[in-house]
Amino acid sequence: MNFIENIFSQSKIIFLKLEPYGFQKQNDKYILTKNILNDQLKVIIEINQNGNINGKIYDLAFQEEYINYRIKNQNGKFVNMVRDEYKSILEDIRKNCCESQYFSSMQANRLTNYIINKYATYPEFVFSSSKTDAIFRNPKNNKWFGLIMRVNKNKITTGNTNVNILNIKLAPDKIEKLLNQKGYYKAYHMNKKNWLTIILDDLIDDDKIYAYIDESYNLTN
Repeated sequence: MNFIENIFSQSKIIFLKLEPYGFQKQNDKYILTKNILNDQLKVIIEINQNGNINGKIYDLAFQEEYINYRIKNQNGKFVNMVRDEYKSILEDIRKNCCESQYFSSMQANRLTNYIINKYATYPEFVFSSSKTDAIFRNPKNNKWFGLIMRVNKNKITTGNTNVNILNIKLAPDKIEKLLNQKGYYKAYHMNKKNWLTIILDDLIDDDKIYAYIDESYNLTN
């Protein structure tokens, strides 16, 4: 059972958060040690300078590594308790020391983390024909308020590179004004009256896009 791979999939370690969280820096590694189950076991999590994560559990009574939690056919009460404790530790590290990384564009990932943290909704990769395109739904009613896609830039403007784009819903009069400014485009594959496309290449500041995302979300309430 690869708990680390499953839990930290599509996540990026934020090193500046490790020591405030409780990790100790030792040479080129960050190490976190926690005792669990009334000090019967010790969990050690190591993160190297490349962001690779390794975890081990030690039986403190026998001073040896405890490995039963990794074996699929081990399903006793105690081993399941160990798994739950271990997963809880890893999930808390992910929550407090990582950023989600779903897309090729760093700006797309920053916007995604903004949406996750503010609206508690995650990107949904619902298109069977694409593993790079995701929608964001308003959790109150399941209406879309955002869509991030990976397309060739020539579908939006000039250029021949693949880029991440964001489609957001805005008031028609606001869309009309923004289309006169650099960096804003008629909606790709969406209703052009109510939606707008932004290429996520850092031309438009994150803070501005955050505000557009908020407007789009509010329009779906």
